[in-house]
Amino acid sequence: MYRTIEAIYKEGQIVPLEEIDAEEQSKLLIIVLDRQDKKSTSNTWKSLKGKYKNSLSTVDEFIARKQVEKQLEL
Repeated sequence: MYRTIEAIYKEGQIVPLEEIDAEEQSKLLIIVLDRQDKKSTSNTWKSLKGKYKNSLSTVDEFIARKQVEKQLEL
């Protein structure tokens, strides 16, 4: 059985934020969720600027292309 339990790392120890119903010496798997730096997030979006220019289409253009593809299949 798997459960998710929130905890914090404080003074070298993992401190659960809720009661853990587990036997002594139970094995626990800890997954650390790092806080993402705001600076790295903004750089990611900046790197995408203009990348897809003229490659995205409207719904009407998409439908028209699909109709042409369908006619070619016949």
